[in-house]
Amino acid sequence: MLMISWSFVLSTLSDPFNWGWDLFGTAGAPWWQVLPEGIPWVQTLCALVGFALALRTSSRVWRAATGEMSRALFGMLPSATLLFALTLGLIWFFTN
Repeated sequence: MLMISWSFVLSTLSDPFNWGWDLFGTAGAPWWQVLPEGIPWVQTLCALVGFALALRTSSRVWRAATGEMSRALFGMLPSATLLFALTLGLIWFFTN
């Protein structure tokens, strides 16, 4: 929501108490939405990057604990499945 409402944040910071200040020269500026159609793509990208980083961290932890890649993959399977389901749910939520 903050990404869409960025222009509103700038005007609010220019007059934070609504006392007629114009600190940054943006208090009377009209409010507009910044690329609202692009926000689901950014959110989806963030969810996928988070999923990839979580898998990488899980793999490192399991490899350090077990010492073998096959045992590490088997150990991280439940959490990776949950992460995958959560990521799909987030992507579905963001794009619908």
